[in-house]
Amino acid sequence: MVEVSPIRGEVDYDAAIERVELLMEDPSSDAVRDELEVLSALIERYEERHYPIPPPDPVAAIEFRMDQMDLTRRDLIPYLGSRARVSEVLSGKRPLTMSMARALHRHLGIPAESLIHSDSAPMDLSPLTLEVERFPLEEMASFGWIPPVSPPDTDPRALIDGLYARAFGAARSAALGRRPAMGLWSEHADPAAIQAWCLGAAAAANASPLGGAFVPGIVTPDFLHRVAQLSATDRGPIHAQSYLAQHGISLQIVPPLTGTHLDGATLWGMGPHPVIALTLRNDRLARFWQGLLHELAHLGRHAELSTAAFLDDLDLPRTDPIEQEADEWAREALFPSMVWDAWATRQDYQEQDVVAFAQDLGIHPIIVAERLRDELNNQHRFPRLVGKGVVGPQFGL
Repeated sequence: MVEVSPIRGEVDYDAAIERVELLMEDPSSDAVRDELEVLSALIERYEERHYPIPPPDPVAAIEFRMDQMDLTRRDLIPYLGSRARVSEVLSGKRPLTMSMARALHRHLGIPAESLIHSDSAPMDLSPLTLEVERFPLEEMASFGWIPPVSPPDTDPRALIDGLYARAFGAARSAALGRRPAMGLWSEHADPAAIQAWCLGAAAAANASPLGGAFVPGIVTPDFLHRVAQLSATDRGPIHAQSYLAQHGISLQIVPPLTGTHLDGATLWGMGPHPVIALTLRNDRLARFWQGLLHELAHLGRHAELSTAAFLDDLDLPRTDPIEQEADEWAREALFPSMVWDAWATRQDYQEQDVVAFAQDLGIHPIIVAERLRDELNNQHRFPRLVGKGVVGPQFGL
């Protein structure tokens, strides 16, 4: 077998394809078969990185499964709601709702990623895509994630390998595998910075002991409601971290790297336990609870999706149905809609009204004030109920 070189670009890729075609003419010897196996693996890896095949659009996925199972449009009525709605969905006039997508996934086995399209293209976090030279190494070193990079003979790849070891241990080579990240992030975000930040979050989580094992399915709307009620005290963020640790969920406050443009992330399938990581780039008490509950909602509601992480910039328009559902879970945990709708009917609220209503809900009054400011489009209301810069100090930041 001739020496096989890595595929680093299109020239190498074309040469590898030609070599495979030549070898296929007479693959009788063990040496030829070995070379074919190695070349095929290299070609497959290169194609996965540079020529990914997107999942089919929802209508194509449904029609494919209908053909496989010999189903008619009438057979879809139990999952989509009515004959008219089936027609609208299959003609592309009506998008799938989350409940429709869940029903099709659960009863017909259609992959969830084929039914639900994120507004942001999935970001590949696989170790194979890491371009170490693009990592913000000096900033990472300033956070203590890697050793100083000043010596001229420092090997950046060795530094990143060390961070991988702390983040994922012996399983680091397959820690992210081929599972992409989903969510909403800024078009200006730097993928290398986000990859580095995820590594820092996973490493911090691995170094933090937990009080219990994670049980899949434990994160429900009731679980979120119990977490939300921890906000009633000023030390609520610390209490939330302890409560989640008891249930096998690691809550980490990880400073943002330049170019991440993130509020937080949910990481799972990347280590022994799920991780909720928040940046506190906007250190406001209400923002902390909004971000924490949003990420927990991803863990409870969307862990079945084939993804390694959800990345979230909470400043972006909430147009993605998955993000909308996470927002809804988080909002209901804090403000049950029937209770909020019955109370929020006027515009002459006083601070004592906000405090009394928050006590009834069992949450911090600053969270109620923040939602009212947003709904009234008046950021100057309730100036004493702001809660800026109070979360970071609880975590030593």
